[in-house]
Amino acid sequence: AASLRTTAVKNGDFYILNGTKRYITNAPHAATFTVMARTNPDIKGAGGISDFVVDRNTSGISLGKKDKKMGQQGT
Repeated sequence: AASLRTTAVKNGDFYILNGTKRYITNAPHAATFTVMARTNPDIKGAGGISDFVVDRNTSGISLGKKDKKMGQQGT
């Protein structure tokens, strides 16, 4: 958590999130995402980090290609 680089800056009643999440299990099926972002860069380490719930239809969100993974496959 201490190396988190995603940021969130308050803009009126909202936050502007800036960063990249590399892997989210079942992202193509999710309606919402949880995103951790640094809201206070003056606090070192894991402090100054907040968690956000973001709707998948929020402007600026994009999903990459679906990864083909090994492991259990449900039917």
